[in-house]
Amino acid sequence: MGHFDWTWVFYMAAIVTSIVTLLFLTIKESRPSVVLAKAEEFPDVHSWSRRQGLRNKLKIPKHEKLDLVRPLRLFFTEPIVFLVAVISAIAFGLVYLFTEVLPMVYTEIGFEDGWRNIPFLALAVGMLLSIITRIYDRRFLARRLATSSPVSPESKFTGFFIGAPLLAGGLWWFAWTIPPRVTSVHWTVPTVALVPIGYAVNEFDYVLAGYLTDCYQTYSASAFAALALFYYTL
Repeated sequence: MGHFDWTWVFYMAAIVTSIVTLLFLTIKESRPSVVLAKAEEFPDVHSWSRRQGLRNKLKIPKHEKLDLVRPLRLFFTEPIVFLVAVISAIAFGLVYLFTEVLPMVYTEIGFEDGWRNIPFLALAVGMLLSIITRIYDRRFLARRLATSSPVSPESKFTGFFIGAPLLAGGLWWFAWTIPPRVTSVHWTVPTVALVPIGYAVNEFDYVLAGYLTDCYQTYSASAFAALALFYYTL
C-alpha cells in the first residue's frame, strides 16, 4: 500500500459511493406506477420526451419526497420492518465483530500470524450449508404450487427456524470454549462452533430480506431502505 494506510479503505468506499450516488440522480424514472401517475399529471402533453422534461424540471417531485419519508415511516410504524431490521442487523453485525475477535481469540490460543485467520473458513463452511436449505425451499414451494396450495411469506421461514437456535447455541458453544474461561480445550472445539454461526447469519440475512419482499411487494424497496439504514447505523 506504500504511504496509504488502512483509512484509505474507507476513503475509497466513500468516493465510489459518492460518484455512484451522483450518477443515480441522472437516471430517468422507469417504475411503471410512477410513470403512469406522472402521465396523469400532464394529460395534455402527449410526447413522452416532453413529459420526462417536465418531470426533470421539478425540484423535488412529490413521489421522491414520499420515497425519502416512507422508509422511516415503515421502520417506526411497521412492527415487521422494525423487528426484521433489528434481528438482521444484529446478525449482520456479528460478521464484522468476528473479523476483529477471531484473530485475537486464536492468537490467545497460540496461533501465529496468518494461521489465526484460518477459523474464518469454518464460518464460510456454515454459509455454504445454506445451499441445502435453498434446495429444500425450492422443492417445498414446487410441491405447494403443483397442488395449488397457497404460499405465504412465512412458507420460506425454514432456514430462519433452523438458524435461530443454531445461532444461540453456536454463540454459547464458542464463548464457553475459548480463553480465558477455558484453556485446556483443543482449538477445533470452538472452531466447529463457528459452522452453525455462519449458517445462521447467512440464513438471517437471506430469509428475512426475502420475507420483507414478499410482505411489502410494491413497497419492498422502501422496506429494504429501512433495513439498510439500521444495518449501517448499528
